[in-house]
Amino acid sequence: PAMRRQAVVEGSRLASTCMAYELQGQIDQLNEVISATNDACRLGSEQAELRQDGELRDLKASLRYD
Repeated sequence: PAMRRQAVVEGSRLASTCMAYELQGQIDQLNEVISATNDACRLGSEQAELRQDGELRDLKASLRYD
């Protein structure tokens, strides 16, 4: 379900405008979004690390010491 109210991030603060009875639902949805975002960032970092490792391996293989 989509969030019914607005949530805004400013710096290190998150402000959610909602009625008190909506707060737990907002928190649950934000936790899901944050978890998905963290997973995507982690995957991106892992892929970048693997790519860099491959590039370094290729570079080492192409170096010649005479």
